[in-house]
Amino acid sequence: MLTKMNLSEEEIRRLRYERFQYPCSKIQKKLQAVYLKVVLGYSNVETGRILSIHPNTVARYIRTYREKGIEGLYVIRYQGKRSRLKEYKTVIIEDFNNNPVCSIAQAIAGIKELTGLERKPTQVRAFMCRHGFKYRKLASIPGKLNPEAQQEFLEKELNPAIEKAKKGELELLFCDAAHFT
Repeated sequence: MLTKMNLSEEEIRRLRYERFQYPCSKIQKKLQAVYLKVVLGYSNVETGRILSIHPNTVARYIRTYREKGIEGLYVIRYQGKRSRLKEYKTVIIEDFNNNPVCSIAQAIAGIKELTGLERKPTQVRAFMCRHGFKYRKLASIPGKLNPEAQQEFLEKELNPAIEKAKKGELELLFCDAAHFT
């Protein structure tokens, strides 16, 4: 059974403020649970209903607050599920750096070949993004290439311009074409 807790005005003020202002929503929920239970006197069941959490979770938050104070509520112990791909991270990254993949399907096949693990496209995409890989659309030859037109440009415009530049008659600058994508 929970005995009555006497909180100072400073503790109440801090709970009242940080239950809405703390940057992490999970911590806000813990602070709100303690505030509703201890300051406003709601039961664990009522507090749980308001916050959509189990009454046992409310009791755990209260116990943590009693033992460690407000600082104890700032700790989040949830780590998430550990990905098996992490075990092979260096092998996968090294292989993808040496042999870049062109698609997620190719990455999935490469990971299966290297590790024996089968993963869905969303998992592989997330893994690759987490480790700095980005999708790049590549083309080996510029689109709509016309060799005859290029040869004509070379003979009629570029070579004469280069000759004039050598004589100092004009300044010739070269640059890459750029456009917004």
